Amino acid sequence: MSGNALIVESNDMLVRMYRAIFSALDCSVVHARTREEARRLLRGASPNLIVVDERLADGLGIDAVREIRMNRDFLKTPIIATISRRGSVEDGDLRALGVASVVTKPWQFSAFSQLAKNYLNNPSAVVS
Repeated sequence: MSGNALIVESNDMLVRMYRAIFSALDCSVVHARTREEARRLLRGASPNLIVVDERLADGLGIDAVREIRMNRDFLKTPIIATISRRGSVEDGDLRALGVASVVTKPWQFSAFSQLAKNYLNNPSAVVS
């Protein structure tokens, strides 16, 4: 399987973990630390999957999701939102914006890998 993932995350350790996961899935990674970087990279990256953390260096991940969903080219691209704890951001708010999955940190490497693989293999089945 090949593809391209956009990771919007400011934590370097988590970025290394995402890179390891996507490398094992034969998927290239484009990384943004901020909403502004994500907006800029989105134009050229054409990701098959987007992972967004709830907190970024320049604001909230939910704002990044809103901005991504405003771009017609990415209305159907699966987005996984990662949050620190349940209740920090309402799952319903994220899902209403079109987030396919909400994952609470710390997440298990194998479980996240399987989730990403599922979305990369069949993106149309996971986004409504």
